Amino acid sequence: MTEDGKTQHTSDHRMQDGHGTDVGYDADCPRRGTSRRAHRRGTGVETPGGPSRTMGHGAFSRRGFIVAGAVSVMAMAGWAVFRFVGSLPFPISINDVPMTVSAGTTYQDLVDGGDLVVHAGDLLAVDGTVLTPLAGTPSTIYEAGVPVSDARKPIPHGAVITSANGDDVTEDTVTTTTPEPYTTLIDGAGAISTLVQQGIDGTQTQVAGVQSGIVVSTTETVAMQPLTITAANAKTAGDKVVALTFDDGPSPYTPAILDALAVRDARGTFFTLGSQVEEYPTYSVRAVSEGHQVATHSYSHPNMFELTSEQVHDEVQLGISALATATGVTTTTFRAPYGNWSEREWAATSDLITRQVIWNVDTEDWKRPGADAIVSNVMRNVKPGRIILMHDGGGDRSEDVAALPTILTNLANAGYRFVTVDELTAYL
Repeated sequence: MTEDGKTQHTSDHRMQDGHGTDVGYDADCPRRGTSRRAHRRGTGVETPGGPSRTMGHGAFSRRGFIVAGAVSVMAMAGWAVFRFVGSLPFPISINDVPMTVSAGTTYQDLVDGGDLVVHAGDLLAVDGTVLTPLAGTPSTIYEAGVPVSDARKPIPHGAVITSANGDDVTEDTVTTTTPEPYTTLIDGAGAISTLVQQGIDGTQTQVAGVQSGIVVSTTETVAMQPLTITAANAKTAGDKVVALTFDDGPSPYTPAILDALAVRDARGTFFTLGSQVEEYPTYSVRAVSEGHQVATHSYSHPNMFELTSEQVHDEVQLGISALATATGVTTTTFRAPYGNWSEREWAATSDLITRQVIWNVDTEDWKRPGADAIVSNVMRNVKPGRIILMHDGGGDRSEDVAALPTILTNLANAGYRFVTVDELTAYL
């Protein structure tokens, strides 16, 4: 109250909030209250001796920092929970069999651990045997029915895994056509061998595995025809005929042999050497003119078993050519030196000869046993249809020249007739 009794208003104005708390300010003391403008705007406070400073934005920044920190902490916690949950084992199925796997397990881990058993197919030979294990088509792993392209990637949660083994693969085949050389067939036995059928090579088509070489099938596309020879002795049915044969000529002894035959009007067969025919061609010409048969005994009298097939062919061909040049006779009848002849030699010369002739009676004149021994050998072994071996060349044949007249007389007296080898073949 004032002295005049009136009530005096002071400058201490205060405001209360709804709870009775002072929120006013002292107008005379800026330190104790805020200005109306500051309170109204909430933007600052007055400071003693200076301008006011801002307070509202700082408070907001502190609150934002607190909120952001809280969100960050929650996010980190959520990530940790997610990582923890994601690392827990989870169920899958393999070919309808349930199982649990750890996070990060790959398809390859299942294979390596034996939980997922898959096999590539095998490479098989054409006969069905295993040629190379696991070289067939590869195995396939499926996840939800879709082929897994990379077995190293992690398996997803709840994966439904199936697998299929690879298929076996059979090796490829190759088809080849090969010649089938003809074989030589000698049927029978005897002094006279005759070519019945020329040999013809056949061809075979063969199917075989490329890697194994195992033959699947062999088909004869052209039939092989064997070279066929028949061997036999003359069957005279009692007809007393013999064939006198003379080897290794012609030589200076040949004219005496021809003279002895002429006396008895006997015909013989001369198996000549080509080299000798070239040296004494007129003797072979005379033999032909007097009705005798001339044939070849090779060119130089080699052992055919010691020659190649080509050399055998050349020896026979040269002997035939020499005789043909001298006499005009192209013979297809042959006697092998030493009698050495077989399927191989037949195959080598079947284009040159049709008959190969050996003997039934060996006079053994080549031993030079004496004329009487030669005669005895003939008479002791002769039978109808026999072929008698003598020589008009190849050394000293004086014993043959001496023995032949007696042989001719004795055989004639025994009722024998003398024929050539060609004539004797009528009795085969």
